[in-house]
Amino acid sequence: MHIHNARIALDIDNTLAPYLNVDISLALIEPYLEFLQQKLDAATYRIYTTQQQRRDGPHHHLTAITPLEYPKLPLERIQPYLAYPLQVDLLGVGHVAEGNNEVYFIVCESREVQAIRASLGLSAADLHITLGFKQHDIFDQAKDRSTLLSPYAEIENQA
Repeated sequence: MHIHNARIALDIDNTLAPYLNVDISLALIEPYLEFLQQKLDAATYRIYTTQQQRRDGPHHHLTAITPLEYPKLPLERIQPYLAYPLQVDLLGVGHVAEGNNEVYFIVCESREVQAIRASLGLSAADLHITLGFKQHDIFDQAKDRSTLLSPYAEIENQA
């Protein structure tokens, strides 16, 4: 799925750290949440999505510049990208696990976000939209095409 007319915005996480994100409407997220709801039992789905909402509030987003990266960049270099129009491709639901913890997310790609990151001297990022997690998000594993779940993985392999 392609999202046109998305825009980069400044946001603040639950620790009050600033970062840049792309807000994604619930209407675009719903089919992926429905897929996840069918994959998990009702209680697990509720726990995972509640964890995401506690962290992010009642919305979903793609992080373009993380709270750890943001303070290292001069504001005058970030400013031109605020409200910058871009396209985001939603590829499907991905999954990573670490011990007793697991995370579900939408694997995304955006040439514009990656170009912005590169112009700011940042490395490419595994773009994703978190749908839910058991205990906490997992940041030290790939969240790219290799994590896609069936049927998304089969679609990807046919491409």
